[in-house]
Amino acid sequence: MQTKRHLEPVVRRVGSWPGVETAPRRFDGREPSGSGSDREIGGSEKARTPDDRADRTERGGASDGGIEFRVREAEIGHVHPDEGLIDVPFTREIRNQLLTEGKADRHHVRPESSWVTYRIRGPDDVRDALWLLRLAYLNRLAALSDGEAATVAPGLDIRRQLDRLRLSPDLRRLVDPAAGRRVPLPATE
Repeated sequence: MQTKRHLEPVVRRVGSWPGVETAPRRFDGREPSGSGSDREIGGSEKARTPDDRADRTERGGASDGGIEFRVREAEIGHVHPDEGLIDVPFTREIRNQLLTEGKADRHHVRPESSWVTYRIRGPDDVRDALWLLRLAYLNRLAALSDGEAATVAPGLDIRRQLDRLRLSPDLRRLVDPAAGRRVPLPATE
């Protein structure tokens, strides 16, 4: 399928970013929750971990052929190669701003969730897909402590990288680590 071919450079590029782990996406029938903006780092809700992933596999979770991208155990997105889709988690506020700016669509299965979907229809869509995943990556790094971020991506200047994305002022305000706030983790899919 043509769209599958267009996802290959996305998977290679995102997988090369410092601190990004890739793995076959495991699907157990669960869909994203709708309360991504409610969970703060260190909050009481349990995040998905490798143990959770192994548990899902033991319960019969199967790969849907996609690839998951993770930074420090938190998913920053995944691809559905057969459909040419990329799903990316954000906080509800960031998701709403991305929708307002036309940068992504509501999640293809659970439109009320804080996740977004981006459809790759051809080679021209690859750049925008990478932009969206880079935003999720930098948002995840901004959520880490300075020490953790430096360990995950040594020498990476998050603010300079955000400058390179040329975010709108409204979107920049929501993801800029200089805002001095804890960045909420999005809900898991």
